[in-house]
Amino acid sequence: MEIHKTFLVQLKQISFSFFLIMFFAGGNFLWAEGSRDLYPSGKEGRRAYLRSHTSTNANWPFANHGVHFVYAKPGEILSLATSAQNTGGNSRIRLYDPEGNLVVNNNTLGRIPNRTAELAGPLLYGEAANGNKYQGIYYSVVLEGIYRVEMVARGTSDPSASYNADANWTEANDAGIRAWDISVINTANTGFETGRVYTNVLNLTTGTNSPNSTGFYGIFYVLTKDGYTYRVNNNGNNGMYFTFMVNNNGFLDTSTGNPIYKSLNTTTLPNGSVHNPNYADTSKQITHKIFYTLPNPNLPSASIGAVPEGSTWLKNTVTEASVMNLSIKGVDGTEGQMGTKGGYIRFSTNTQGNYKITIASSNSPSLFEPRILSGVVTLGENEIFWDGFDGNGQQIPEGNFPILVSVQLSGAEVHFPFFDMEYNRFGTIVELLNHQNLTEVISDIIYWDDRNISSTSNGSSPSPINNSHLPPANSVGISSNLNGHIWGVNGSGTSGLFGDNRSIDTWTFIMGENTEVQSTLEVKIADLMISSLTANTSEIGLGEPFTVEVKVMNQGPSDADGSLFQLFLPIGIEGIGFQFDGNSCGMESSGLVYNPMTNAYEAYLNLPSGCEIIYTIHLIVYQPLEINSLEITSTILRPKDFTDPDATNPDIHIPPTNPFFECENNGLGGICNNIRELNLLYNQQTYCVENTKVGDFKWELDSNPEDMPMKEEFLIERNILGYKLDIYKLNHSLQVLINDLAIFSTDIQFDVQNQNIQFQDGDRYGFEVPAIGELIGSENKPILQIIISNNGMLTLNGAKISEGELYPLVFTNQINVPNWVDGLNSLVIQQNQMSNLLIDGTINKLSTIICPCVKPGKQGTPTHFTDIGILTKRQSDTLWPKNVPNGYLVMDSSHKGFVLNHLTTEQRDLLNPIEGMLIYNTDLGCVQLYRGNTPTVNTTRIGWNCIERSCNE
Repeated sequence: MEIHKTFLVQLKQISFSFFLIMFFAGGNFLWAEGSRDLYPSGKEGRRAYLRSHTSTNANWPFANHGVHFVYAKPGEILSLATSAQNTGGNSRIRLYDPEGNLVVNNNTLGRIPNRTAELAGPLLYGEAANGNKYQGIYYSVVLEGIYRVEMVARGTSDPSASYNADANWTEANDAGIRAWDISVINTANTGFETGRVYTNVLNLTTGTNSPNSTGFYGIFYVLTKDGYTYRVNNNGNNGMYFTFMVNNNGFLDTSTGNPIYKSLNTTTLPNGSVHNPNYADTSKQITHKIFYTLPNPNLPSASIGAVPEGSTWLKNTVTEASVMNLSIKGVDGTEGQMGTKGGYIRFSTNTQGNYKITIASSNSPSLFEPRILSGVVTLGENEIFWDGFDGNGQQIPEGNFPILVSVQLSGAEVHFPFFDMEYNRFGTIVELLNHQNLTEVISDIIYWDDRNISSTSNGSSPSPINNSHLPPANSVGISSNLNGHIWGVNGSGTSGLFGDNRSIDTWTFIMGENTEVQSTLEVKIADLMISSLTANTSEIGLGEPFTVEVKVMNQGPSDADGSLFQLFLPIGIEGIGFQFDGNSCGMESSGLVYNPMTNAYEAYLNLPSGCEIIYTIHLIVYQPLEINSLEITSTILRPKDFTDPDATNPDIHIPPTNPFFECENNGLGGICNNIRELNLLYNQQTYCVENTKVGDFKWELDSNPEDMPMKEEFLIERNILGYKLDIYKLNHSLQVLINDLAIFSTDIQFDVQNQNIQFQDGDRYGFEVPAIGELIGSENKPILQIIISNNGMLTLNGAKISEGELYPLVFTNQINVPNWVDGLNSLVIQQNQMSNLLIDGTINKLSTIICPCVKPGKQGTPTHFTDIGILTKRQSDTLWPKNVPNGYLVMDSSHKGFVLNHLTTEQRDLLNPIEGMLIYNTDLGCVQLYRGNTPTVNTTRIGWNCIERSCNE
């Protein structure tokens, strides 16, 4: 069998060499690129002719009007002809120049009247009648590039007549075109340029007569994008109605766009199952070009043209495919590490093509069955997803072990998808030609995998049924001269055969050099948990410090370095200190810090398997809360390329950034041990916030004479509750700096054109609410309020009308955390615009005080009215003082004050006081009340006491 195989290949090489010698020697004297090349004189078999119509079906899923393309240069002349021209109906030829302009639209000239004329070919331009030659439609080329030819048939019905390849025909009123020709006449008008005409898809028919006993023997030449040339002999196949096309991937996985290397048991294909050859190529999907003769060796590598997207490749120099920079990383980007979500094989290539990746264990014995991946690569950088399963469909085990990854690229990959091809009795012969010497055939190997195709009793099925280069067959291929994917032998009729209503793929390629990398792979699995979250109290109040203890544990089996710990706090609570206890096992890779964007304390932890660490965090309520209870939440998040059994989302494109998302999407109902909540009661009556004015800032200028920012600086101490800026007037913009650090990454801009702040509900200044410069506030009703807390949390509120209610604002750029220091800090309010400067506001220190209680006045009917009054202003009420209830003496003045007796402490102590006596103590600077020795309220405050605000029940 090997000797016989060699003899056949050598014999074809000899005959093909003779043809090439004649081809190149004849050069310009050959003509006619089209049906004449398929059916030279004496050709056996049936004539497969064009079906030219745009309606699609299972036989012709990529229908068109006989579209062909021709590359031409200025000074050359195109000759166009079909058998349908000037026969009536819809027949015509259209020609589009490289810029897409319609330059020919003719329905009378350019007819091939019969078989004799087809063999004779077209006349040169202006040539006198010469034997049986026919006159074409002639177009003088002006623009260099690719021209598009559309050949329209007489009618629209599907053609069914059968003709022998070497016989005459009858042009019927249907969608068939029996003969066609596109020729390029050289600039001297003495001959023809060959190898310039190609198509992306041929919609063909051999008619329906006796398909089991004869067929189509036409030969095409296929040019691949990477510069290789194939000779393809249809060798008697017969699909009656069929499509001939060649691409680089065959049938596709609709989710990835990768080749599946299998035939399909249907011709009804979902979108994305095969690349449409009428469309432009993509970075992964390539339609190879079908020529009637050997492609012209002088074709450029690319050209503009009337093609999809305006340009396409032509004849590229063959480049040996190579692989560089091979590595492996997890789906989240960690080199040499992944979780159970898998990872990527990364490499760069010098060409577009297909790949075969083998992932194997380097251990002895092997830890897992080798896994093979295949698909499409693009020129440059590539990342191929590996789901983390081995060749037996088992998850790669947890651990750290050596791994061997090899990548092999295929060049010259071609696929021949046949749709509804009933008979392929002698097999399709596919021969790769030596790109350095096109007289040589260097390979005739082909592959297929028909396991998806249902068996049939009408005619033969392919043998073997699986001849794929992929597992489990791992075939080295079969000579297409010996077995070109044969089926339908001894079949009969037009239905029930192996290829009937099936989509059958045959492919081949040449393999490039195998590139390997020996590496170490870490598969990380760690069950992280918040094992405990407790507080030293169950109830808190404003200004009251309290302590929270959090325990974090890694239950393994892998060590988990870089796990994100977070303690989320309600608004109004901040930290005042913490302690970390690594328990002699864990450590902080990044220490605990406050993140104002999440309102959480965060740290990155290195947690060995079995380790539990403890955080003790001291907190305080720094602003009043309008709630009765609050929740503190602690979380632990897996590092990148780790699997946490109950806190890993399944999407390979979403890395771990949010512990709540990971838990909610864990596939276990959203329950995980990575999150724990602590609920505390809140006593709203304990403390209140008091504003203590620090100072004012105010200016109003048409322009800045110093050409410098206008600013006001305040020196302030670090304060637990922070500071509040109340702004009553403002124009354009604002910036706040603390210790020279701009709190806002860019100035707050209120102008419509550059606005970077808006209300939380979406309202904007100058749109849904008035411009900031149109608003005016007052002391208790600012138009803008900025609260800067001790821990860096920023609260922004704004009014929508003058002296209106405040609503939350959102700054759309970054907010920087202030760098407070112990002692004095510099706080600067600043406007950076050079004109129309306006601001008016105050800065207030926030502090806590005991909340006073205000009891309502006593209700009821007065028991008596006041009889005595002392008045220093004009009496306006004749009933005064008798209209003042329950009084003994009423004093009223519009320009005098009431002055208590001023005594020193020494003078006071000489008095014989009685309960209720009042004085002003000049030593203490306060009003004092004598309460006696047995007061019933605040019993510790006996004798003389300065009057303080309190709640005297």
